[in-house]
Amino acid sequence: MVIDFGPSHALLAQSDPLNHSWRLLRITRVTPLCEIFRPGKAAVNHLTIQTAGIENLPYLRKLISHSVRQLQRDYYAPPQIHAALELITGLEDLILAGSLLVAVVDGEIVGCGGWKIDLSVSGSAEIRSFFVNPHFARNGVATTILSACETACRRLGVRRLYLSATLSGEQFYTKRGFSERERYQQHLSTGDDFELVRMTKNIERAENFA
Repeated sequence: MVIDFGPSHALLAQSDPLNHSWRLLRITRVTPLCEIFRPGKAAVNHLTIQTAGIENLPYLRKLISHSVRQLQRDYYAPPQIHAALELITGLEDLILAGSLLVAVVDGEIVGCGGWKIDLSVSGSAEIRSFFVNPHFARNGVATTILSACETACRRLGVRRLYLSATLSGEQFYTKRGFSERERYQQHLSTGDDFELVRMTKNIERAENFA
C-alpha cells in the first residue's frame, strides 16, 4: 500500500495482520538539491531515499568506516576513532526490520540512517546509524534521511526520538530540533573513552503532520 504524506514523499507499507501492524517497505523522495550545493563538494541533483536491502550491507560497512574516519577526525584522536567502530552494531537488524534507509544519488549509496522502536517505552524510538559519504557531506543528505525517518516514525505512532550523537554530529542534530540531555564517556575495549551526547526530540502526531 502506498501512503502519501507530502508533496515529494511516498511511503510504501505492507500490512501484517498477525501483529496488527505495518511494515515499512520503501520511502521515496526525488528532490533537486542544487540550491544547497556548496563548492568543493559533490553536486546532488536528484536524491532518492530507499529502504536498505541485506545485499547493501557490505557496501554500507565500507561507507561507514570511511565516513567515521574522515568526518570525526577533527573531534577525536585516531586511536579513539578506530576503536569506536566497535560501537556500530545492529545494521543487519535494522535492515531486516525495514527501518534502515539509504540515500541514493545516480545509483550510488551516499548515506544511511534509521530507527529502532523502543519496546520498553511506549511511543519512543532510537535514531541510529546515521552516516554520510564525506564527498556528499553538507549537501542535505543527512537532513533528507532524518526527515524521512521522522515521518515514518510518526506514522508508526512514535512521539519521542532519542539518540547518542558523536561530537561531529551534535550540531547537526541540534539544528534539527534535538536537545542535549547529558554528555557521557563511552568506555572502549582499548581502554580509551569516547565522548557522546544523549539527545531527545518530541515529534507531532501523524494526524497533525502536514
